[in-house]
Amino acid sequence: MTLLLASDQPYEAGLIDTEHMTPDAQQRLTRLRDTLTILGAHLTVTSAYRTPSYQQQFREVYTKYHNPWVKSDPDCSDIFDEVEAEADTHKLLRSKKVPARVDRAPHVKGIAFDATWVLPPGVDIDIIANACGWWRPYRDGDPMHFQLR
Repeated sequence: MTLLLASDQPYEAGLIDTEHMTPDAQQRLTRLRDTLTILGAHLTVTSAYRTPSYQQQFREVYTKYHNPWVKSDPDCSDIFDEVEAEADTHKLLRSKKVPARVDRAPHVKGIAFDATWVLPPGVDIDIIANACGWWRPYRDGDPMHFQLR
Protein backbone atom coordinates (compact mmCIF):
# COMPACT_ATOMS: atom_id res chain seq x y z
CA MET A 1 0.00 0.00 0.00
CA THR A 2 1.17 3.50 -0.77
CA LEU A 3 0.15 6.57 1.15
CA LEU A 4 -1.18 9.22 -1.19
CA LEU A 5 -1.31 12.82 -0.05
CA ALA A 6 -2.83 15.75 -1.91
CA SER A 7 -0.17 18.33 -2.55
CA ASP A 8 1.09 20.30 -5.48
CA GLN A 9 4.08 21.54 -3.48
CA PRO A 10 6.29 19.31 -1.39
CA TYR A 11 6.80 20.28 2.23
CA GLU A 12 10.32 21.45 2.89
CA ALA A 13 11.38 21.03 6.50
CA GLY A 14 12.53 24.33 7.92
CA LEU A 15 10.79 26.46 5.30
CA ILE A 16 8.55 28.89 7.19
CA ASP A 17 6.53 31.29 5.00
CA THR A 18 5.85 34.57 6.81
CA GLU A 19 5.95 36.61 3.60
CA HIS A 20 2.44 35.52 2.61
CA MET A 21 0.93 36.42 5.97
CA THR A 22 -1.25 39.53 5.90
CA PRO A 23 0.66 42.81 6.37
CA ASP A 24 -1.04 43.26 9.77
CA ALA A 25 0.00 39.76 10.86
CA GLN A 26 3.58 40.35 9.70
CA GLN A 27 3.79 43.61 11.67
CA ARG A 28 2.31 42.07 14.81
CA LEU A 29 4.61 39.06 14.59
CA THR A 30 7.61 41.40 14.33
CA ARG A 31 6.32 43.35 17.34
CA LEU A 32 5.89 40.13 19.33
CA ARG A 33 9.39 38.91 18.48
CA ASP A 34 10.94 42.30 19.29
CA THR A 35 9.08 42.57 22.60
CA LEU A 36 10.10 39.06 23.65
CA THR A 37 13.73 39.77 22.72
CA ILE A 38 13.72 42.90 24.90
CA LEU A 39 12.37 40.79 27.78
CA GLY A 40 15.13 38.20 27.33
CA ALA A 41 12.82 35.61 25.78
CA HIS A 42 13.07 33.73 22.49
CA LEU A 43 10.31 32.80 20.00
CA THR A 44 10.84 30.25 17.21
CA VAL A 45 8.14 30.23 14.52
CA THR A 46 7.59 26.66 13.33
CA SER A 47 4.76 27.30 10.86
CA ALA A 48 3.04 30.37 9.41
CA TYR A 49 1.28 30.81 6.06
CA ARG A 50 0.25 27.54 4.38
CA THR A 51 -0.92 27.03 0.84
CA PRO A 52 -4.37 25.45 0.50
CA SER A 53 -2.81 22.26 -0.87
CA TYR A 54 -0.36 22.04 2.02
CA GLN A 55 -3.17 22.62 4.55
CA GLN A 56 -5.15 19.80 2.94
CA GLN A 57 -2.12 17.50 3.10
CA PHE A 58 -1.53 18.53 6.73
CA ARG A 59 -5.14 17.63 7.59
CA GLU A 60 -4.96 14.28 5.77
CA VAL A 61 -1.74 13.25 7.54
CA TYR A 62 -3.21 14.18 10.93
CA THR A 63 -6.39 12.22 10.24
CA LYS A 64 -4.49 9.15 9.07
CA TYR A 65 -2.04 9.33 11.98
CA HIS A 66 -4.90 9.40 14.51
CA ASN A 67 -6.93 6.68 12.78
CA PRO A 68 -7.08 3.67 15.17
CA TRP A 69 -7.64 1.27 12.26
CA VAL A 70 -4.37 2.32 10.60
CA LYS A 71 -2.51 2.07 13.93
CA SER A 72 -3.82 -1.38 14.89
CA ASP A 73 -3.99 -3.27 11.58
CA PRO A 74 -0.73 -5.21 11.01
CA ASP A 75 -1.31 -4.99 7.25
CA CYS A 76 -1.09 -1.21 7.57
CA SER A 77 2.21 -1.08 9.45
CA ASP A 78 4.06 0.28 6.40
CA ILE A 79 1.39 2.95 5.93
CA PHE A 80 1.49 3.84 9.61
CA ASP A 81 5.29 4.15 9.55
CA GLU A 82 5.03 6.47 6.55
CA VAL A 83 2.25 8.53 8.15
CA GLU A 84 4.14 8.69 11.45
CA ALA A 85 7.26 10.01 9.69
CA GLU A 86 5.16 12.59 7.83
CA ALA A 87 3.36 13.58 11.05
CA ASP A 88 6.70 14.07 12.77
CA THR A 89 7.93 16.23 9.88
CA HIS A 90 4.88 18.47 10.25
CA LYS A 91 5.06 18.48 14.07
CA LEU A 92 1.60 16.87 14.24
CA LEU A 93 2.55 14.60 17.10
CA ARG A 94 2.28 17.55 19.51
CA SER A 95 -1.21 18.73 18.57
CA LYS A 96 -4.48 17.27 19.83
CA LYS A 97 -6.57 19.43 17.50
CA VAL A 98 -7.53 18.40 13.97
CA PRO A 99 -6.10 20.93 11.49
CA ALA A 100 -8.77 23.23 10.06
CA ARG A 101 -10.45 22.67 6.72
CA VAL A 102 -8.83 24.67 3.94
CA ASP A 103 -11.77 27.11 3.70
CA ARG A 104 -11.53 27.89 7.44
CA ALA A 105 -7.80 27.62 8.10
CA PRO A 106 -6.29 30.76 9.64
CA HIS A 107 -2.84 29.68 8.37
CA VAL A 108 -4.20 29.70 4.80
CA LYS A 109 -5.72 33.14 5.45
CA GLY A 110 -2.30 34.37 6.60
CA ILE A 111 -3.44 35.30 10.11
CA ALA A 112 -1.87 32.54 12.22
CA PHE A 113 1.45 30.99 13.15
CA ASP A 114 2.75 28.17 15.33
CA ALA A 115 5.75 28.64 17.57
CA THR A 116 7.81 27.42 20.47
CA TRP A 117 9.31 29.77 23.03
CA VAL A 118 11.70 30.10 25.92
CA LEU A 119 10.77 32.63 28.60
CA PRO A 120 12.59 34.01 31.61
CA PRO A 121 10.83 33.69 34.98
CA GLY A 122 7.86 36.01 35.36
CA VAL A 123 7.17 36.47 31.64
CA ASP A 124 3.79 35.15 30.44
CA ILE A 125 3.56 34.40 26.72
CA ASP A 126 -0.20 35.06 26.66
CA ILE A 127 0.07 38.52 28.22
CA ILE A 128 2.80 39.55 25.78
CA ALA A 129 1.02 37.99 22.79
CA ASN A 130 -2.26 39.71 23.66
CA ALA A 131 -0.49 43.07 23.95
CA CYS A 132 0.85 42.49 20.42
CA GLY A 133 -2.53 41.49 18.97
CA TRP A 134 -2.25 37.68 19.18
CA TRP A 135 -4.04 35.00 21.20
CA ARG A 136 -3.89 31.25 21.62
CA PRO A 137 -7.46 30.00 21.07
CA TYR A 138 -6.60 26.32 21.63
CA ARG A 139 -4.23 26.37 24.62
CA ASP A 140 -5.10 22.82 25.63
CA GLY A 141 -5.34 21.12 22.22
CA ASP A 142 -2.85 23.12 20.15
CA PRO A 143 -0.80 25.29 22.53
CA MET A 144 1.71 26.35 19.84
CA HIS A 145 -1.00 28.01 17.70
CA PHE A 146 -1.39 31.81 17.68
CA GLN A 147 -4.03 33.79 15.77
CA LEU A 148 -4.70 37.47 15.29
CA ARG A 149 -7.21 38.82 17.78
